[in-house]
Amino acid sequence: MDNLCPFCSAYHWLSERVSSTSAQHPEFEMCCQRGKIKLSGLSTPPQPLYNLFVGNDPEGQQFRQNIVQYNASLAFTSMGVDVNHSICG
Repeated sequence: MDNLCPFCSAYHWLSERVSSTSAQHPEFEMCCQRGKIKLSGLSTPPQPLYNLFVGNDPEGQQFRQNIVQYNASLAFTSMGVDVNHSICG
């Protein structure tokens, strides 16, 4: 991934470019539809979370060392559920 979208700066493989664009000036649609989709910038996280990301204390170091495992453990969690009673009874 060494090609930047000229509209949103997302990284892409060259083979992901729109076929009508050249390899010298590739454009991509997967990220922002050639600039049609604009996302606002990320807001600063709450201070305790921010400190975990940037702090050099043992707690911050431990958090960054294990962040992949934390993400994996939360990847399948849900904030809500719609129970299908016809299946569950």
